[in-house]
Formats: sequence, C-alpha cells, structure tokens
Amino acid sequence: YTYDPENCPENLWGNILGDGSDPTYGGPRKQRPVGSRSDELYFVSEPMEEELEISGAIRAELYVSSDVEATAFSITVSEVYENGDAINIRNDITDIRFQTEESRSEYVPGSMRKLSITMLDIEWKLRKGSALRVDIASSNHPAYHIHPNTTECWATVTTSEIAHQTVYYGKDQASCVILPLR
Repeated sequence: YTYDPENCPENLWGNILGDGSDPTYGGPRKQRPVGSRSDELYFVSEPMEEELEISGAIRAELYVSSDVEATAFSITVSEVYENGDAINIRNDITDIRFQTEESRSEYVPGSMRKLSITMLDIEWKLRKGSALRVDIASSNHPAYHIHPNTTECWATVTTSEIAHQTVYYGKDQASCVILPLR
C-alpha cells in the first residue's frame, strides 16, 4: 500500500487517548468498514465457534519493507460482531527503525525487517459468532504524530514523503498476531 502523510487514516479512538474524565475520548469505538481505505490492509477471521477470552498483551510480529529510510507501521485488533460492526480492542504503532521496543537501528530502504509490537494488556471476551479483525496501516493519528516518512522528529518536522509499504505474510514471512488466551 501507499502511505501519504498528507492523507493518512485517523485512529478511531483507542487505548491511550484521553484520561477517562471525558467519555467521548479513548476506549472501544466502531471502526471504518473493511476496504474503506486503500492505505490500510484488513484481515478478518472466520466467525468464532465459541467465546474466546483474551487476557494480557496482544503481540504482533510483522515482516515489512518500505522504500523510505523511516516510516511507521500500526496495527489495530478489533472484534467484528455478527451485524458487521467492528469495535477496536487494542492498537499500537512503531517506527521501522525499532525492531522491538528496546532495539533501534537504521533501516535500509527495500530490505525486509521483522517488527515486534506489544500492545497494552487487555481483558476482552469475543462473542460466539464474532470474528477477529486486524488492520495494518502507517498512521495512528491523533494518538501519535503523523509519521513524515523521514528520519526527522515526528513532532517537529515540516516536510514529508510518500512511502510504498509492503507487509509480508505466508510460509516464509509469517507476519502474525499472537493472542494471550485464557
């Protein structure tokens, strides 16, 4: 997909917006329909045959590449109800230069890199008949500043570049979401 910081998808709420004093900020909210943006990837499971309880930190391992030196990859995990509405469970974002939260290294454009993203702990029960949805994009705005696809500081940069992103999945590059099940 192509990520343009000048036309990036907005985060539709999530786990870090707001301090709880205003009920209009933060927390689970209805998400955009699958396929509504060309700069997001959507993966939806089959409906659950029984309830599924998530307890702990959801983790994502993404195998990615980009044509720029610095860019971001975000992930949103949602529950899709039988009526088709999707409600976010957790989301997070990382810079391609951070292979894990503790490990920073320069990125060579065009090379494949494995990213590990660990989200905040959650207790969530998916209903029988619901599906699990995973959205991958390159923005988690307004929770985080829009990544400019440059090596400059996200918060102070005034210029940006368009990035062409690739997420690898399948046998040899098993991008995945790891759920802590109870």
